[in-house]
Amino acid sequence: GNQGYALVVESGEVTLENLQVAGILVESGGRLVARNCVLAESNAEGILVKPGGQLVLESCEVRRSGKVGVQAL
Repeated sequence: GNQGYALVVESGEVTLENLQVAGILVESGGRLVARNCVLAESNAEGILVKPGGQLVLESCEVRRSGKVGVQAL
């Protein structure tokens, strides 16, 4: 399921700038662009990218995630 994620990108493109977010899931068909963000304090992965999902990180920090910082399946 999608439990433990503050943001789920199911389709289309989402851009985050200058935010702190706790847990992101990028589904197949979704694209996340994160700039100058802190991805922290998640009980799940900091960012989980499922097959077919896309992730672009620019000047971001990933820390204190319950499982792994960034995981691509």
